Amino acid sequence: MNKELNELKTKLYKRCHEIVNERIDHAEQGICYAKDAATDDTKSSAGDKYETTREMMQQEINRNERQLAEANRLKYQLDGVSVALASDIVQLGSLVQTNDGLFFWQLPLGQLNFHPIAFLLSLLYLLLDRRC
Repeated sequence: MNKELNELKTKLYKRCHEIVNERIDHAEQGICYAKDAATDDTKSSAGDKYETTREMMQQEINRNERQLAEANRLKYQLDGVSVALASDIVQLGSLVQTNDGLFFWQLPLGQLNFHPIAFLLSLLYLLLDRRC
């Protein structure tokens, strides 16, 4: 693989880390905000309203905890990917050129607009372990 593609691959890998870290930060902030909102609601308000608010905040905490767990799982998987290896077999961390453009096989993070090319960061199981 030429030097430019290797540098591009490294930049994409770093951007994936940034995306995952942003998800972790967002989930952690959501948990803090929901906990604060649950404790800020005073018992002096109507009893049912108080219980409803606390339940809604607990659901929000649970949702953010699930998102945090998923983001941490993605980070763990991402840390196990080596972009330094060149291979003729498609695997995580591979940069693959097709008729439709370049694709960086990574975790399911959606589409990443990376100037000047848009990359689809996704696990495409049909192509994994295929020869180029």
